[in-house]
Amino acid sequence: MERIWTTVVPDRWDGKRAGVYLRRELGLSAGLLARVKRTPGGLLRNGLPLRSDEILRRGDTVSVLLEREGARSEAISPEPGELSILFEDQDLLIVDKPAGLPVHQPAGRPGPSLGSIVLAHYGAEGQSFVFRPVHRLDRGTSGVMVIAKNPYVQEKLKGQMHTGDFQREYLALVMGTPDPPEGIIRAPIGRKDGSVLLREVREDGSPAVTRYETILTGEKFTLLHLILETGRTHQIRVHLNYLGHPVLGDFLYGTEEPEILSRPALHSSVLSLRHPMTGARLRLEAPLPADMEHFLTGMEPV
Repeated sequence: MERIWTTVVPDRWDGKRAGVYLRRELGLSAGLLARVKRTPGGLLRNGLPLRSDEILRRGDTVSVLLEREGARSEAISPEPGELSILFEDQDLLIVDKPAGLPVHQPAGRPGPSLGSIVLAHYGAEGQSFVFRPVHRLDRGTSGVMVIAKNPYVQEKLKGQMHTGDFQREYLALVMGTPDPPEGIIRAPIGRKDGSVLLREVREDGSPAVTRYETILTGEKFTLLHLILETGRTHQIRVHLNYLGHPVLGDFLYGTEEPEILSRPALHSSVLSLRHPMTGARLRLEAPLPADMEHFLTGMEPV
């Protein structure tokens, strides 16, 4: 899926080198700039090849090839499936990922993934696609997820993560009733000794901060609204278990109860970000899925 970014050199950049303009004004990283320079037609001025050491003049039209035509994720095999799109433009794809669907399928394991479904979606429209998720959701977690359509946008959004410009909000059903009903969990998280998968709160872990607020309470379960200030692996699940109120259905950090719920009751409900190309604020919401919503019957607000 080709993406060409065209800009007009403003007065303040008249007489300056192209490389400086591309890095400081447009924000291209050294790695991305090197890739663009190696690509035929990757960097043009007024339709002609541009070297990074050339001097720009105000009014010059500079074109950067962010994604070449025909580029695709060769390691992912397209597989048709339902794709719930919340937002899309030439730079971003924001979807509502269903529970049970992995972002990537492990090597050698058959079955669909979000990546394979996205590639099939664009393939059906006659377009190639490189699958570039900006962040990840666990297989069992549902909700809002952002995919970049070119490496520049991916870099910029990764740079936004854990800043005020990129905010992730979750809803979770937990066992019992947290006391106090709202608070901040500040507890470092690291890999559990002897495990490649499990994480735990430990003194030598990486800083991790989760804000929580009780929305609804019931006899056995509580619905929490959570905001991540950091993004450690399994952060919400580890922190809520540390709080003494594991996520309902969490087979890793709580109790697996397939007869009640076949996955952890965790949903990415809201994602806010600043569009890397336009600067506009975006706020996308994904409704609570049915397998979690039915637990809300009989619950009461705090």
